[in-house]
Amino acid sequence: IPDAFSINRAFNNGTPTSEYGAYVEAGYDLLYDPFGTNTQSLIPFVRYETMDLNASTPSNVSSDRSLTQGHFVAGVNYLPVPGVVLKGDVRLASSEGFATKTFLNLGIGLSF
Repeated sequence: IPDAFSINRAFNNGTPTSEYGAYVEAGYDLLYDPFGTNTQSLIPFVRYETMDLNASTPSNVSSDRSLTQGHFVAGVNYLPVPGVVLKGDVRLASSEGFATKTFLNLGIGLSF
């Protein structure tokens, strides 16, 4: 954000100059049917995410190391019929200088 210094001078909101993030995810459909007769899917997955939402800051912002985070996620997606998904995962979130937090996420998705 090239104008971060000016934004912070006007709003005092801690806008960083740059941020970054990346993730890698792997999953496999345990109910995969190469013949196409099964319409259900059961997909366990794991994902690792890393991000720094305060990677570089202008001189008028103090760096907040809690914005340097890593997340490990493990979960499952179940698709009982086309267009419907039931989802669940556990997220272990950590950031510099803070204890790891655990989150349980459950959801339903519809596609139409």
